[in-house]
Amino acid sequence: MSNDAPDLVVDGLTKRFDDGAVTAVDDLSFTVEPGSVVGLLGPNGAGKTTTIKSILGLVIPDSGSVEVGGVDVHDRPRLAHRQIDAMLEGARNNYWRLTVEENLRYFAGISGLDPDAVLEECDEILQRFEIDEKRDEVVRNLSRGMKQKVSLASVLVTDASIVCIDEPTLGLDVESTRQLKKELRNTIDQQDMTVLLSSHDMDVIEDVCDRVIIMHALAKEIVDSDGWS
Repeated sequence: MSNDAPDLVVDGLTKRFDDGAVTAVDDLSFTVEPGSVVGLLGPNGAGKTTTIKSILGLVIPDSGSVEVGGVDVHDRPRLAHRQIDAMLEGARNNYWRLTVEENLRYFAGISGLDPDAVLEECDEILQRFEIDEKRDEVVRNLSRGMKQKVSLASVLVTDASIVCIDEPTLGLDVESTRQLKKELRNTIDQQDMTVLLSSHDMDVIEDVCDRVIIMHALAKEIVDSDGWS
């Protein structure tokens, strides 16, 4: 695959639930170019989370395809998912019974890295996110804002080139939302990665993303940043 090829290709994605009675995503197609930050914007029920779960292989679509780095996620899931990681809504990609540092070491390990070899990187990420003093704290005891920071940190330590982020600020107060948006933007600016971010919050999309896909009423509209910022 050439360096100019998209990191992520979604083609004709359709997913229905309840024996076809409920259509969550209908014939959705888009691409995400290397190094870009693309937002999925829409209300609850628009299909944003279903789209991300389909990309991650957590949901099998009824039709259509998803390619990550040129690899079909359903034909060759292991190879495709070596390149991608995700921050799930509600920090569900963390183990709440583990400490903050244990989570980072665990996710580094399952991504194929040596947990002992990433200690310095863990230290840097924890300090950057201002959660270094919580490194030995069990995640379930943290505030929701702290859990979201740990969730993002656990993704970054894997060095994935493509990251899906689902509703990162859902349920956060104004200050926690502001802090997390800042960390997201700083991280994207500092690290060479491609991001697909879903949110119902226009402010989050506008502050973080270069391009937006608006999902509503089983339709989608793709708008470059010049058209909505």
